[in-house]
Amino acid sequence: MDLGALKRAMRAEHERVEAAVPLMCPDLTREQYISTLRRLYGVVGAWEVWSSMHAPASLRSLIASRNRCPLLQNDLAYFGETALRTAGPELALPDDPASFLGAMYVMEGSTLGGQYIARHVESVLHLTNREGSSYFRGYGDRTAEMWKEFRQVLASVDETETDVVISSARAMFAIFSEWMRSTI
Repeated sequence: MDLGALKRAMRAEHERVEAAVPLMCPDLTREQYISTLRRLYGVVGAWEVWSSMHAPASLRSLIASRNRCPLLQNDLAYFGETALRTAGPELALPDDPASFLGAMYVMEGSTLGGQYIARHVESVLHLTNREGSSYFRGYGDRTAEMWKEFRQVLASVDETETDVVISSARAMFAIFSEWMRSTI
């Protein structure tokens, strides 16, 4: 699979998601940030539940160590948010390997951008020791390694499945964007 083609095909969807969250605003407030973390908790939680139940057998080991809801729980607890709502979007996605990887592309891709977001949020909100921003730090020192591992799996998808991966990624981006625009 041509990963560059996938990235180019997802550019507009990626921009829509970025527009749905205020994280890179220079005047980001704690309230905006906490609200964003709450919405992220809903969509990430929905993904983690769905992916644990629907991952094709060949991909189960890939997702086993990629749960990030505990990081969101820690960040929200840092801000005094302990009564978390578990509501999340409905994920009615195909679960064949190519479709699964398309949806996973959206969720895993957020770990890379998160590094950049973390630095900005920490600066604007004066967070220290990565407290309150651990979700955006992704897998910490292993983020690049884990992204590389995922890219290798994605690159192994047969070229004939490219449209399936792109379609599934678009569907996941749409769900993510709509949820992030919601008020909870």
